[in-house]
Amino acid sequence: EIMAQDTYSYDDKMDVTDGEILIIDDESGNIAILERVLKGRGFKNIKSVSDSRLAVTTYKDYCPDLVLLDLNMPHVNGFEVINQLKSAQKFCRVVTRTLCTWLKQSP
Repeated sequence: EIMAQDTYSYDDKMDVTDGEILIIDDESGNIAILERVLKGRGFKNIKSVSDSRLAVTTYKDYCPDLVLLDLNMPHVNGFEVINQLKSAQKFCRVVTRTLCTWLKQSP
């Protein structure tokens, strides 16, 4: 019997909500929404950064299991952050996202 083996070692008994999540977004409103949703789902270990220039340092200090990363940020955009994270020692999953705001114009 051939079984696919994950290249990452996870403790089968680990509760996923114990994982550490880092949110990198320049919009405090987006951070607040993400934190509220994640905490509402039982996640306990959430850290946020609103200045993308602090992203890599925070990543290395916090060692998250998951990064929620905005792509459209001033100073250092999300693509540049990803390139900088590649040099970090610890691997984690990075989820990129961009929120678009649609303005409805009055006739």
